[in-house]
Amino acid sequence: TTYTGAVKNLFGVVPGHEKSAFHSRFPEAEEFSEMLIDLHGAVVPVLHLMDAVVGMEGNGPLSGTPAPVGLILASRNPHALDSVACRIIGIAANIVPTLSLAEERGLIDGEPVIVGDDPACLAVSPFHLPDTARPAGLLMKISRKILARFQRGSRFLLPYPEVISSACIGCGACVRICPVEAASHHERRAAINLSRCIRCYCCHESCEEAAITLRQGLLSRIILGNRQ
Repeated sequence: TTYTGAVKNLFGVVPGHEKSAFHSRFPEAEEFSEMLIDLHGAVVPVLHLMDAVVGMEGNGPLSGTPAPVGLILASRNPHALDSVACRIIGIAANIVPTLSLAEERGLIDGEPVIVGDDPACLAVSPFHLPDTARPAGLLMKISRKILARFQRGSRFLLPYPEVISSACIGCGACVRICPVEAASHHERRAAINLSRCIRCYCCHESCEEAAITLRQGLLSRIILGNRQ
């Protein structure tokens, strides 16, 4: 989903192992983001508080880099909160599916009303995006919805996880978290069955050794934009 903030944070209400089931049920980034927005319709917090004293850029949550922001943000509208936060850290709203979809649903009603300092005066150096972010490639520039339809059933277009054997310690974290059992152990190292992989990147995000990277083919780079 490119960015984790108020909207994605509520995914924490889903019980432990059920999270993997949700990844399996909603494998596409857009489908998963739709689910997150629907979740906010079912569970409605009174207030959203964001501790942005120190954020994280890059490949979070385990391989990211701490990045000081120095802010505490609050809003009754999680989508408005995420919109302002992304503006502060230099992430374009059109590459954050939860924000794009929230705008389509009318959940962000115009420009958020700011109580406090102007976000423009609080902006920090743009955050480095995770490898799973989707910058504007050829089809992205034409239409995000066209791309979503084109990708369905065409996972070969998406970047795929690849195990760095020299870095893998065989801890099994990727095997335990994979929602479709595409990850396994082979000769004391992780192995990923790409024919079963749904490109949710849970293995990539959960590897404490940064032993799982993402690779792109030429067609993927042309259509989705180069992430590497």
